Amino acid sequence: MKKVAFISDIHLDEEFPLQNNVDPRKNWLLLLNDIRSKQINEIIFGGDIGEADSHKWFFDTLKDFKIKVILGNHDSFNAVIKHLPINLPYTSNELYYSEEDDFFIYIYLDSSSDRISDAQLDWFKKELFTSKKIVIFIHHPLLTIDTAVDKLYPLQNRAQVIHLLENCINEVTVFCAHYHMADNREYKNIRQFVVPAASFQVIKEAQDISIDTKNFGYSVLLFNKENVHSEIMMQVSS
Repeated sequence: MKKVAFISDIHLDEEFPLQNNVDPRKNWLLLLNDIRSKQINEIIFGGDIGEADSHKWFFDTLKDFKIKVILGNHDSFNAVIKHLPINLPYTSNELYYSEEDDFFIYIYLDSSSDRISDAQLDWFKKELFTSKKIVIFIHHPLLTIDTAVDKLYPLQNRAQVIHLLENCINEVTVFCAHYHMADNREYKNIRQFVVPAASFQVIKEAQDISIDTKNFGYSVLLFNKENVHSEIMMQVSS
């Protein structure tokens, strides 16, 4: 069984969490300790690292882990690429790539511009020609969620991406972040899991964007042959 931690939206040293009495660095170290306690040595970071000055510290904390990174809307390719592991591939000025095992193809998309670029879409279409089950990691959710963040800050061309996926014969599992809340839903052949943020949460049911600074977390992903399972791990701020 393959066990991976999917963690996102830490927003290190950014003004907004600090103004709201959130300590992202403290949260991050607590979550890494929890991941270690579960004997997980692989982390996928789902985007929004934080201020560029925090990047060295961020990647230093991950030296003991095997890591994959996708970019969020708060990330700059040029800032992040300086710190990426040498063996992590990237294309042009975007960070998208794939890998596969006996059962799955894992596709890592770059939505840092709030959309999937035309060049990336062309590459993505080719990756979908597979007999394996498809697992996608992307910062922005693809399926609509009835919440204020979705109305204001969605992936701009998500309909294009969904159209490609719903026309696949494969089962598709999407792991994403961005909305600072846990959520899971299904549409046709697509299952979507949204990971809670490592910094602070946004209240899903609120009419406007309203935050909860008491909770932070991540998800543990379990891959067992052809099965994918996601389990949320939450902590409470002290």
